[in-house]
Amino acid sequence: MAEKTTILDMNRFDDSNLDGLDENKRELVRRRRILGKGYRLFYKDPVEIVRGKGSHVFDEKGNDYLDAYNNVVSVGHCHPHVVEAITKQAATLNTHTRYLHETILDYSEALIAKMPREIDRITYQCTGSEANDLAIRIARNYTGGRGIIITNEAYHGNTEKKPDEPGDPWFNFHAGRNDFKLRYALQGTRYWGSYITDAIKDYQETNSGEVEKTLRKDPKRVDENLKGLREELELLGGKPVLVALGYAAEKKLRRMRSEGYEVVRILHPARYIGKKEYRDRVLEVLDNIRK
Repeated sequence: MAEKTTILDMNRFDDSNLDGLDENKRELVRRRRILGKGYRLFYKDPVEIVRGKGSHVFDEKGNDYLDAYNNVVSVGHCHPHVVEAITKQAATLNTHTRYLHETILDYSEALIAKMPREIDRITYQCTGSEANDLAIRIARNYTGGRGIIITNEAYHGNTEKKPDEPGDPWFNFHAGRNDFKLRYALQGTRYWGSYITDAIKDYQETNSGEVEKTLRKDPKRVDENLKGLREELELLGGKPVLVALGYAAEKKLRRMRSEGYEVVRILHPARYIGKKEYRDRVLEVLDNIRK
């Protein structure tokens, strides 16, 4: 099975370079294994950072690096005012917001005062992942919509509800090396903006052949995923035409014809043909739906 990679793997340290490091760094890399594989170590020659000040960080030898990575664009590392505020609060009280406490209200009112008039509420998160997760839930609750536009290979966080996580039951982005052909085929037509989703949502694998092998061994998995697809379609409303990308997908969706769904098949974008021919063949099928 192909190993899933993310944007965090682009500068990832490779263990095959371990022997090229000095003794101290080799030992630190070995000790890092206690953190688990989810923690990425960057660069071919990892940097040991021991302190920061302003927009700069410093390694164990005193070398000075301009930090353009670590979210320091606001006030930088170790700003005296921030250090003083954190120290004062840590020495006074560290608790949650289920009690009355004046400090968080003072801070919130000062922050809201800098926002546009329409923004009059605030909620706090510990990480960007949490902030994106909450923003998605708020948007869905307010609009009733489910689709989300994201940038492929961008970093949206690590929680289960992130839109770049195929485990999300509302994952709505069929990404791949050839998906540009599908976009090209639909752009400028009445099909542009059609709802795209994955029928099999609980299996992360970019090689469709591996997906088929797994599903043949576990047919109940198909039934479980199609149940989720039915629930998804019910929320969309009506009986939309189900357009399958390739024969394998069509074969699994055929059973839904007995429920009143029309199922048609278009070429999978991975077929070795040019994008213009692919467009012609896809539109020929789509334009004949329900004629």
